[in-house]
Amino acid sequence: MHPIKLFIEKPDQKFQSSDHVLNITLDGKECPDANSFYSVIQKLFHFPDYFGKNLDGLFDCMTDLSWIEQKHIELLICNPDQMMECEEHDTDLFINFLFLIDEVLIEWSLDAERLVPNKTFDCFIEGTTKIQNQLDENDIIYEWMIHNQETADNSTFSS
Repeated sequence: MHPIKLFIEKPDQKFQSSDHVLNITLDGKECPDANSFYSVIQKLFHFPDYFGKNLDGLFDCMTDLSWIEQKHIELLICNPDQMMECEEHDTDLFINFLFLIDEVLIEWSLDAERLVPNKTFDCFIEGTTKIQNQLDENDIIYEWMIHNQETADNSTFSS
């Protein structure tokens, strides 16, 4: 299983797209409410027109990704504390999004038969105290990623 990875300092060296890796940065500042969140994520992932702009549709699209050529997708979530901070109707959307990401990571780590073989998916979230508390309170597994700029080494600490 590939748990969510939390980072303190954005590991710029790691997050570079290539022929085999697609890096997607989701900035919480651009997603103050549900409508903007679904629009931004649809644009970033190039979701098809049938994307329903709801959590079920998001799960379906994120566990498919057949339209993405790269074999590995990395989602980097910056400024997560600002994501959905103006959402009035679905106040649990952000935590439900974290649950969804956890489920997506589980789905992509399974060896079960799938529509899109040979793809991998990772998620990195800026590790604020608020995010760590939300993950802990909801029993969502994560790792701390420590990045050393001098070496391209990553080490993790599990929670």
